[in-house]
Amino acid sequence: MSFVQTDGSGGAGRTPAPSAPSAPSDRAVLLLGHGSKAFEANETLRKVASVVRERGGYRSVTPAFLQIERPDFQEAVDMMVAEGHREITVMPYFLYMGLHVTQDLPGEIRAAMERHPGLEVTLTENLGFHPKLVDVTIERIEGLAEGRSADGAAEPPLAAEPPAIHPIEAESMRIISEELGETGFSPAELPVVKRVIHTTADFAFADILRLSPGAVEAGVEAICRGSAIVTDVNMVKAGITPARLSPFGARVLCFSSDEDVARAAARDGLTRSAAAMRRAAAEADGGIVAVGNAPT
Repeated sequence: MSFVQTDGSGGAGRTPAPSAPSAPSDRAVLLLGHGSKAFEANETLRKVASVVRERGGYRSVTPAFLQIERPDFQEAVDMMVAEGHREITVMPYFLYMGLHVTQDLPGEIRAAMERHPGLEVTLTENLGFHPKLVDVTIERIEGLAEGRSADGAAEPPLAAEPPAIHPIEAESMRIISEELGETGFSPAELPVVKRVIHTTADFAFADILRLSPGAVEAGVEAICRGSAIVTDVNMVKAGITPARLSPFGARVLCFSSDEDVARAAARDGLTRSAAAMRRAAAEADGGIVAVGNAPT
């Protein structure tokens, strides 16, 4: 096993790698953030990871967190190893060279390599100082002065912060992760599987759930661009947290209880659910469909 630090700092030592680094298209990257109780903070890292994978052309870019949020470093490494990655590039998405980067992270890397013999890990520099970060800082300042974001769009109003994850829920997720062990799900799919198990208290879903390739990524992309979520019943709508959608301008559409939908259903010989879905689909103009328990 080998551990290479590209910046030479951190006190974890340096061991020469036995082979040349992977080509970008084959490279597996672990993008490590701090982790926060604020949903938006964690989602930012996930969005960055998705864009880095796309623009960099990397085989895999997995977001992970040192604290609070899942997956943590060891869970992310386990998922990547389960996918067949034996060489991992770790990028600390930290602005400053603090104790997390110089002490905590090297310890996490050593522990991961002990648990996975033969694993090769390359640690890059953290964000630190870079002229491009200065440019971004100036863009943010100028954008605020002109009432717009750095890309020229009007700044949206600040959304209320969703409630932090309760310690009991966090412990439940830890137990689920421990019980599941290694799975065939991708890093994007695994949180969905865990959430289904947490909701149903049924580990059998790990065996019977089927997700189309790229479905989770497509769903995340749809939410990020503010697409609507269409549901057939109000119970599904009630299970979707509005505070997690509002920062992206996304909304949930369900018209099954509307009187005009009831009249349209009677006129066209449809069930109310079918008429409601047709109206929502026409209004949504693409997005996500979440089907509940209406048989039609």
